[in-house]
Amino acid sequence: MSLSDYHILLILHECPDGRARMRDLSRRMVFSTSRLSYQIDVMVKKGWLRRESAAEDRRGSYAVLTADGRATFAVAARDHGAVVDRLFSAAVDTDDAAALTRVMRTLTTHLDHLDEDGPDTFGERR
Repeated sequence: MSLSDYHILLILHECPDGRARMRDLSRRMVFSTSRLSYQIDVMVKKGWLRRESAAEDRRGSYAVLTADGRATFAVAARDHGAVVDRLFSAAVDTDDAAALTRVMRTLTTHLDHLDEDGPDTFGERR
């Protein structure tokens, strides 16, 4: 499983009903629409995802986690968690972990609240 596969599965796992608009996934992955489309096609062939047309917008579509995708993610997440613990968590003390948690929460809040009409990731206006 590639890091891109894992990241897409993680995002969809966190979404209601395991589904997200392709344009939203593209933004979160910092992928071009064509790069994301290719990646989703690869994952559809593996049986981890399916595509759904967006009823509210004929041009849009959703990537949707399948049961096989959920099971694959569950195994990968367990393994990923063990590696993160071994490589990172074991290396920091309680104070460092608390400081890192505060910084990551601050960054998450900031990124979650960026103005959607503002500059994109590369500083260009849409």
